Amino acid sequence: MLAFHQPLTHLTALQRAASVLSSVYYAIGAVGKQIRELNATAKDTELEMLTYKRKSDEASTKLREMRQLFESARSDRNVYGKNLLNANVSDSDTVLLLHLPWIFVLPLYMVCLSAQ
Repeated sequence: MLAFHQPLTHLTALQRAASVLSSVYYAIGAVGKQIRELNATAKDTELEMLTYKRKSDEASTKLREMRQLFESARSDRNVYGKNLLNANVSDSDTVLLLHLPWIFVLPLYMVCLSAQ
């Protein structure tokens, strides 16, 4: 009778081992799925970061260009202002042009030149 119970015990131990092994394989599959999802999320985040970096670089380039345009406009305004002062114009309206923003000075100065 002892020999009869031994194979059953051995069989249930194998069933338990198989059950544990099955749950381990399931857990490994779940972990693998999580790893794949995290890799996909990391790739998406990296692409998003690269997009923001590209946009930042474009904005920096645009800002640099705008600063250069501003500096050239300011230097042109200073040159035109000096030319107005050196023009020896006694008209008080022309002197008032120096107090206007530079964007208005050039067209008005051109009108004054064409009127002479």
